[in-house]
Amino acid sequence: MERAQGGRVKVTVRTGVVTGEGSAWIPAEGVVHLWSWLLPVEARTLSELEATLSADEWRRVRGMASHHHAGRFVSGRGMVRRILGSYLDLPPHELRFRYGRQGKPELDGFPGDSLAFNFSDSYELAVLSVVAGHPIGVDVERIRRLSKAEAVNAAGSAKAAPDRSEADSALPETEAFLWAWTRREAAAKAEGSGLQLWSETLAPSLAASARRLPPNDLDEGPDRWRVYPLPLPPGYTGALATSREIETIICFPCSPDLVPASDR
Repeated sequence: MERAQGGRVKVTVRTGVVTGEGSAWIPAEGVVHLWSWLLPVEARTLSELEATLSADEWRRVRGMASHHHAGRFVSGRGMVRRILGSYLDLPPHELRFRYGRQGKPELDGFPGDSLAFNFSDSYELAVLSVVAGHPIGVDVERIRRLSKAEAVNAAGSAKAAPDRSEADSALPETEAFLWAWTRREAAAKAEGSGLQLWSETLAPSLAASARRLPPNDLDEGPDRWRVYPLPLPPGYTGALATSREIETIICFPCSPDLVPASDR
């Protein structure tokens, strides 16, 4: 399926399977691959993914307080390994990661511009964005009613919450806030600077223009980020940030329930 996103980005939906095609699978210029799956994965797949983790990742698993959180971590990191391994034609357990100052992961042993990725999850939904040649950041949130305390905590200050008088009247206030928040988070993750460095510099009323003329430019950082709405299943909102213009997002939903809402 294909459709135009805001008149600028073409969205294509394909079957979410790991192909193992190697370098021929790397996204072309102007193309982003967006994978989505449910957390945690079913028991048989979870057992297979456990075998892909590194010693450092297993130390993190053993330090988690609950089986639920451990299962989510294995489901997330294991699927990231499996999918990235298919691009590089490598077994998932052989992948190595390095981390930036703020913890952003990158593939170790490959040129920094060969394959970039970013991961985000919210409740049962996990997404992985993959692109070649430039940094990328992605963030998703389940649309839900936020308490005032949650909104203030997420934004870092009361001033960052959208002003009721300024928020887009066509959207529920909570959805407008979450869309604005994912834009900020995606740009921060693309930069690799950490969201704390962006919360005071990005315009606090992003929600006011949340659905107007996407994609939106964020000029406050050292680079100019292009921010696009993500095609997601019903009940979620999210954003993708890159330093270059995107022409096509190819979605690989790993379950029929994860087909973007307008493509059902």
